[in-house]
Amino acid sequence: MRVGCVQRRDRAAGLALADAYDVRYEQDEAAALDSGVDAAIVCSPPAQHLESLRHCRERGLPVLCEKPIGIVGDLVAMSEWGDPRIMVAQTLRFHPMLIELRNRRLDWGE
Repeated sequence: MRVGCVQRRDRAAGLALADAYDVRYEQDEAAALDSGVDAAIVCSPPAQHLESLRHCRERGLPVLCEKPIGIVGDLVAMSEWGDPRIMVAQTLRFHPMLIELRNRRLDWGE
């Protein structure tokens, strides 16, 4: 996998990231999705996820959505869209509280 385009609403941060990967920068999400990319990674605040996921779906792009905690119901509804090709990334498995809960579960005997 290689990065093909960076889109961020914060222009300075987006340009710095694009420069680091030596790729083009687009401030506009639609322009980034229409730039010839094969897939998208959505890392925006959860309140903005649904709009971004819809834009990806309209273009037939597979998408990895980072931490969609606030839109679980929307993800279920989107499953009715038919092959939305959405994958969810959630890094809470390494959160100290969840590690402690797993350890306690082992102490209790599964």
